[in-house]
Amino acid sequence: MDILNEIDGIIIQGRAEADVRADLAKYIRRAVVPLSLFELSSSEILPRDLDVLEHVLKRAEEAKAVFDKDVLDAASLIKLGNLAYCKNELSVAQDLYRRSIKVQETPVALKNLGVALLSEGKPVDAREALENAVARDRKDPQTLFYLGLTWEAVAEGKVKSPIGVIATTTLDKEQVKEHLEKALEYYNDTLELDPKFGPALYNKSVVLTLLGRKEEANDVIIQMLKGQPASEAGWIARGLIMRQSGNHEGALKCYENAIVINPNSHLGWLNKSVALFVLKKYDDAIVAVDKAIELNSSSEIAWSNKGAILAELKRFKEAIPCFDKAVDLNPAFDGAKKNRAHAIEALAKKGKDSPKKSSRKPRASSPKRGKGKRRR
Repeated sequence: MDILNEIDGIIIQGRAEADVRADLAKYIRRAVVPLSLFELSSSEILPRDLDVLEHVLKRAEEAKAVFDKDVLDAASLIKLGNLAYCKNELSVAQDLYRRSIKVQETPVALKNLGVALLSEGKPVDAREALENAVARDRKDPQTLFYLGLTWEAVAEGKVKSPIGVIATTTLDKEQVKEHLEKALEYYNDTLELDPKFGPALYNKSVVLTLLGRKEEANDVIIQMLKGQPASEAGWIARGLIMRQSGNHEGALKCYENAIVINPNSHLGWLNKSVALFVLKKYDDAIVAVDKAIELNSSSEIAWSNKGAILAELKRFKEAIPCFDKAVDLNPAFDGAKKNRAHAIEALAKKGKDSPKKSSRKPRASSPKRGKGKRRR
């Protein structure tokens, strides 16, 4: 009998709870899925294993209704939470991690809960879960890294508003600095435990750049690339630092290096389009941003950037739908709204007056940080 049919055929009603638990756990053990979302991000998960977990989750929920409690152990609930995370069902993942914590409060469940909350744009809530995880295991560099991300996310305004969109926080300049310095502290703690922790090196460079310490940031990226010369994120980070220093040709080469390492690098192509735009190579910039959109059609930045490039070429009819798409993806994207209004105004004046150019240049983008790789 096929394994999925075996799972669907497990009898729950009228059986002892221990027997049902043993049957479900047997199939969960067959699914090779890491407990930590950090390991999950770099693991190749077989679709078959996800299918197994999908069917087990369905039966586990049926068992929970029958016995009025979770029949699975904490590790099994974490694996099922990871399944939900892979499917981008963040609220379901959070519920399963909390259920795991109720069964047994483990550092990995607390860490995964923090990551899921952070992924949903709730860094303050995530911080509480991660601090509880650190209280139980101070030697885990991943948890310290994610804690740094919660402080950085608030500093950069990446917080979800009550209506479900990413909102800009209202921190003053000094508070932003305090949050960035706290993030830097956690990244340094991470690197004390694991000096070659690539994501922490990258994020440390980002925070140092935001604090105006660009030379230190560049040194960190050079250190990262020495240890990991084939690092896509390292080359993108180096490109961002070069771009901020006005070396757009150098930045372009960095993004091209990232693309050589990973031809499907959405961020590599997106940032390459920005460098090409600044260098006034508009046709090449459109090719690059189209590739970025092909790789990630839900990137509001990519759609807005394409609109800005088209507006620069006075192709306003084509630019307006790009800005529309960016706003559809993120209703709080004020830059895209303003550029759309400028494009409409310029289109109306075209042929009469000199059209007003877009006031906002394409935006560079950094690799997403602190998230497990989602598989849909």
